Amino acid sequence: MLGAATFHAAMAEVVVGSMVLATLCAVGCAIAAIFPNIAGGRLSSERIMVTMDKASIAGALLGLVFMPIAALSGSFAADNVVNNALLYNKFVYTGLAFGFWASFIIGRVRLGPGVWQHRSLSALQGATAVMALLMTTMASS
Repeated sequence: MLGAATFHAAMAEVVVGSMVLATLCAVGCAIAAIFPNIAGGRLSSERIMVTMDKASIAGALLGLVFMPIAALSGSFAADNVVNNALLYNKFVYTGLAFGFWASFIIGRVRLGPGVWQHRSLSALQGATAVMALLMTTMASS
C-alpha cells in the first residue's frame, strides 16, 4: 500500500516538474520574441517556437490538473491539519499558483499561438509563467 506522504511527494514532483518545463519553454519563447537574433536566430525559428509553445501549454495543463491532487494529498499526509499554520500558508500559495497558471493558460488559449509574435504580449506571458513558478516554488517549500 502506498502511504499518504509518499503519494503526496510523487504528486508534488509531477506538479513541480511539469511547471518547470512550462516555465522554461515560456521564457524561451518570450526571449526568442523579444530578442529574435539571439543564438544566431535558431531559438526564434518556427520549429523551435512551435515546440516550445506546445511544451509550455502541455506542462502547464498537466501541472494544473495535478495541483489540487497534490494539495489535498498534502493535507492528508499532515499530522495536525487544524492548527498547522504552515499548511495554511501552503494552501494560500497553492491558490495563488493555481491562479497564475490558469491565467497563463487562458491567455495562451484566448490569444492563440500568435501571442509569441508580439513583444509586449510575449513578455507578459513569460512574466506570468515566472510568477506562477515562483508561487509554485513557495507552495512546495
